[in-house]
Amino acid sequence: LLARIELPVTQVTSCAFGGPKLRTLFITSAAVGLDAAQRAAQPLAGGLFAVDVDVAGMPAAVYGGAP
Repeated sequence: LLARIELPVTQVTSCAFGGPKLRTLFITSAAVGLDAAQRAAQPLAGGLFAVDVDVAGMPAAVYGGAP
């Protein structure tokens, strides 16, 4: 673990690097299963977050087909 990113939600679902230099971390979250009180306390649940980070992600490998 190199760093921790605090978010205002309890259910983080996935993350991916993006942006021109792959230095933006896009983080998705879920609201499914939260009761009314939890939804009220987490109004951003189910949202997408973008965080600028100090490290770059790796570009996606594109499959070129069978050799």
